[in-house]
Order: sequence, then C-alpha cells, then structure tokens
Amino acid sequence: MIVDTKHGSFEVQDITRKERRKFYKKVKGVGTSNDLEKLHDLGDEFSLLAFGTEEKADKALNGLSAIQEDEVLSAIIGAYMGFNLGNPSGDWGLVSGFAILVFQALVIPSLTQLGRQLFLEKSSIKMKRI
Repeated sequence: MIVDTKHGSFEVQDITRKERRKFYKKVKGVGTSNDLEKLHDLGDEFSLLAFGTEEKADKALNGLSAIQEDEVLSAIIGAYMGFNLGNPSGDWGLVSGFAILVFQALVIPSLTQLGRQLFLEKSSIKMKRI
C-alpha cells in the first residue's frame, strides 16, 4: 500500500483484516486516553508494522524532523484504519479523539516554537532600536 503525505509517498506493508481489527482496538484506546506518550508508542509500533524492521523504518523516515515523522506516522495509522477514506466507519469519537491527540502532539509544539521565534525576533528588534 502507498501512503501519500506532504513529506512524500511511503510504501508500507499491507495488513490483514484481523491485524487491522487488532490495531484498531489499540488506536481506539489511545484516541480516547488523551495520553501523548501512548500516541508516540503507537507510532513506533505502526512504524514497525508499516516498514517491517527498525532499519527499514529508519531508512524510510530518514531526513525527517521529529514533527514530520509524527505527521507521516499519523498518516500511516490513518491509512491503515481507513480514517482517510472520506467515509469512515466506526466510532467518530475515536476519529475526533485521535485528531485531538495528533493536534496536541504536532501542532501545539510547532505553534509554541513559532511563538518563541516571534518573541525573540521582536525582542531583537527592540534591542536594536535602543
């Protein structure tokens, strides 16, 4: 299966319906827990599922920042679970809970970093005027 992301296309291993159901339970548990550590553990587990080994995962994700890697793994999880089919079945609460976790893990740190950068830029501008 090919998973297209803004960071490129990634060829991942196909999974069976039984595997998808097993992992859906895990995704649902993480999506409803609001636990970022569990989200990252899930991403690690899916990277092994998708690429087969740590070495192949490292090679496939090489050159990505931690945030970009999380975005790719979130897209892979979504593809495996069928969240990106436009007609998701299952628990909408899970989908929204998972989206909230991804937002917390990916977007908030980026916004925080952007805020720090803007603050530093404004601080340096004020310092130059003095």
